[in-house]
Amino acid sequence: MKKTEIIILTIALIGACLIGAVWAWKGNSPETAKNNVQKQDIVNQVTENQNSNVDTSDWKTYRNDEYGFEMKYPSKYLEKADNSIKYLYNINFYDESQEGLLALTVNLSNRAKWTLIERKKINESQKSEKVITEDIEINDIPALMTKFGGTPQSAPVDEIYLLRNGKSYTLSFSSANDNGSLERQIIQSIILN
Repeated sequence: MKKTEIIILTIALIGACLIGAVWAWKGNSPETAKNNVQKQDIVNQVTENQNSNVDTSDWKTYRNDEYGFEMKYPSKYLEKADNSIKYLYNINFYDESQEGLLALTVNLSNRAKWTLIERKKINESQKSEKVITEDIEINDIPALMTKFGGTPQSAPVDEIYLLRNGKSYTLSFSSANDNGSLERQIIQSIILN
């Protein structure tokens, strides 16, 4: 072997070792560990339903047969639907008496625009340090949950994205005051046909 080939091979091996070391360190960094704990918290929040103190006995049921979607929501909430956008049905649920408690927007689309993997990449590419995504299941349906951290001007947003039979369902929860129990109850009530 020529001296030049040996030098190039040595540099390539050192480079590969450095890349491997950085990759291993990043996977075990304190920031990664913190994100893993936060992701586990998301899963726990969605799947925990036993300790909820929310009384759902008087809740209303929202049903949309065209999109095969059903969920329960607090009876004091107002419902405002908008189907002015082709292929998209938008419903807002909000409580006028308790501003900021929990606002919910549901988007139903008869076109599944992204797969769960594509949607995860889009959400994770947001220019924010406070974006956490996690693959979850809601009533045995694969879903993606993304937590977008709030800013001084806006409350944090939790977004649930589900796909079923070529249709997409996006639920966006925005709350400055809800501890998550109301959100969990709504999520657990979702039925897709």
